[in-house]
Amino acid sequence: MTQRSRLAPPKACAMMEALRGLGYSTAAALADVVDNSVSAVASEVRLRFDWDGANSRISILDDGRGMSDQSPHVAAGSAVRRLTPTECERLQGFPDGWTAIPWRNKPESECPDGPRYKAIGNSKAVPVVRWIGERLLSNLAMFKNELGLPNG
Repeated sequence: MTQRSRLAPPKACAMMEALRGLGYSTAAALADVVDNSVSAVASEVRLRFDWDGANSRISILDDGRGMSDQSPHVAAGSAVRRLTPTECERLQGFPDGWTAIPWRNKPESECPDGPRYKAIGNSKAVPVVRWIGERLLSNLAMFKNELGLPNG
């Protein structure tokens, strides 16, 4: 992947706080950026998470065709569509329809989007939780071995 970059540091903290008040989460923002990469015909999208307290950051790199240097750095007059509940479920690692539940005496097929978005927003991404659990078990086994304790 050929790397070209342009420094355009946003005021991410202030922006995310404002958007969070509108119900826009960090996960939704990342999904939007990845969706933009796919729209730009990217065949590879890399996400890098650097955790360092207040200096933590997320970097996103793709090989899509982006704006030229003559293009404005901010796309004007465009909007990002809202993800459907099914797309959100998939991003979180849930099967399609996972959050479609009976709602106010109506069948699950009539469950409105609002409660589904709320359920997804209050959940944890299944692959991430699985990865954390596997890492914990791996480190616990390593720790037990170092202390000479039996595994199990």
